[in-house]
Amino acid sequence: MFNAKKPTNKSGVFSESQRRKGLVRRLPDIATLFFCLLGLTSVQAESQHPALEQGLLVHHGWVRAVPPVAAHSAAYMTIINNTDVNDRLLKARSDISEAVEIHNVMSKHDVVEMAPVEQLDIPARSHVQLKEGGYHLMMINLKRVPKAEEMVTLELVFEQAGIVTVELPVQRSASAMSPGHHSDHQHQH
Repeated sequence: MFNAKKPTNKSGVFSESQRRKGLVRRLPDIATLFFCLLGLTSVQAESQHPALEQGLLVHHGWVRAVPPVAAHSAAYMTIINNTDVNDRLLKARSDISEAVEIHNVMSKHDVVEMAPVEQLDIPARSHVQLKEGGYHLMMINLKRVPKAEEMVTLELVFEQAGIVTVELPVQRSASAMSPGHHSDHQHQH
């Protein structure tokens, strides 16, 4: 990515002005790299599990804000598997609900139905979106109602990667996520 200029003196060492000029020329590249890395919505977790070390990421996650009387909420995200190993989301947990189930919304004969699924395949070198109108995590029997702008912790249990904990912002809709705002916190147990 960076093209370093060769030293002009015989010692093979860059002069101070050459170093400054080289750094100034590279600042746009460095800034681009920095902001690209920030664009990843989650920090890749350190892990004893090879699949996670190689690149299981949670991207653009959020939890739906609901009215104070609501018994359920939902969590949405994109799970990216940058590994060569197929994985599966087996289950999820949160301290704000009694249960978290993997659900899918399906349309049959012009009737839309939501139903739990046992697990969710995350193919190698692919991604799966958990989104409104499709797969999502249903947070059932809320112990407390998630409020807009707070963070909710979810534990995602994968077959290969193990337990991955993510902190997701609570918002009213997917469009409420501001550009550059993302779920910053992810770690593995």
